[in-house]
Amino acid sequence: MSAKRLFLILLLLVTPALSQTPQLRMAVVLTRHGVRSPLSDSTSSPDASQPWPSLSEWQVACPGDLTPRGQDLVKQMGIFYHAYYADKGLLPPVNQCSAGQVYIWSDNVERTIGTAKALAHGMSNGVTGCPIKVDHLHYTPAPHSGTNQCKVSNQTDYFFHPLSDSALKKNIDSHQLKTAATDLNREMSKLLMTYRPALEMMQNTLCNGPTGIACSSVLNLPSTAGCKDKSKDKNTDKDKTPCTSLSWDGMFSVSSTAAENFLLEYGNDMPCNLAGWDRVTYSSPDCNGGQSFRQMEELHALYFDKTNHDGYMGQIQGSNLANQILQRLQQAGSAPFTIYSGHDTDVASVAGLLQLNWNLPDLPENDTPPAGALIFELWGGVTPETESVRLYYVHQTLTQLRTLEPLSLKNPPNMVELKLPGCAQPCPFTQFQTIMNGAILKNFTTTGPSGVVVKRKSAKTK
Repeated sequence: MSAKRLFLILLLLVTPALSQTPQLRMAVVLTRHGVRSPLSDSTSSPDASQPWPSLSEWQVACPGDLTPRGQDLVKQMGIFYHAYYADKGLLPPVNQCSAGQVYIWSDNVERTIGTAKALAHGMSNGVTGCPIKVDHLHYTPAPHSGTNQCKVSNQTDYFFHPLSDSALKKNIDSHQLKTAATDLNREMSKLLMTYRPALEMMQNTLCNGPTGIACSSVLNLPSTAGCKDKSKDKNTDKDKTPCTSLSWDGMFSVSSTAAENFLLEYGNDMPCNLAGWDRVTYSSPDCNGGQSFRQMEELHALYFDKTNHDGYMGQIQGSNLANQILQRLQQAGSAPFTIYSGHDTDVASVAGLLQLNWNLPDLPENDTPPAGALIFELWGGVTPETESVRLYYVHQTLTQLRTLEPLSLKNPPNMVELKLPGCAQPCPFTQFQTIMNGAILKNFTTTGPSGVVVKRKSAKTK
């Protein structure tokens, strides 16, 4: 046999194997913003001698602003994203500019724009002359002066706040929301029993222990879920009364906010006397004052599961972003690395729409810590029929948040591969499209940034 003939035979044997090797074609990241200050500066502490940290202690001008520490933590995520996806061949090496391969769209509020810019800074870290653009709707910063220094009115981005659109809100099925409230109330006795230890821990933390100062008992707050008509801002019970949101105020709402504040304080590297008033044990480098943060944070994860993640709530709040993510994956010829910079409500809703769940090493199931993100990876084979999708949730651990650990391929954030119900891993792209289109409620989608936008105050998000 001639050498030429032998070479052709070997080439035929090897080429099919090479052609079937999947290549990463695109990654879409839906991220929560980084560590912020609390959304309100009017929250009073039950212990007057130890108030919540002030805005100056957060080093911000307004409630809800991204903190300097939050910027630094997010930058580390940007550094990791570039290194990780350069290693997978999607982006150029870390010493080269990736601006031409990156598209970033941010909600137009201070903390999400700051997060997007910090991610862009991290991805271009060490590369001169590499500005990665951050796109968003028009944004006017707060004046930071006068009596209304933090009041600002900007257009609402319906990617991130779909139910702020009066046209979309009209499509809400009141019956489904009322059913969700009824189901939650039926489950309440079980929830109160299951989460009573965590609620008692929260009460002891807020009230300085069972023998500490007198304060309003967390356990005495109401726990009933209801259906609210936001246009009238009141609970509605009559079958014919419109319902636009699920209302669940009381002990679980208060506990959710307090636990989240403890996480933000710890991630912001506040001294232990400010991080839960040194009454919280974080099972991380320091601050071990007593009550288990991990167990109290379960109240936050539970509240988000019921109000943003589960069932119809996830569909109506997550459909618009999920639709945009699907369109980006279908148009894989555009920028191969896309980031949407939003809120934990957005991450929870899109995950709920797709029935995605994740377990974390030091936080409750489905928790959405600062700068945590859902990632959709599109892998291409030799034909469109062999394309597939891999899903991940990525986040910095408590220790990485607290110590501002440099992230790298050798010291990555925690990354959990997710299972899409009804699909193999990786999920064939044609099947992924079918599942996405079946979950997305089309009457809760808009055409995108160039579509219908009216001037409104941005909806409150956590």
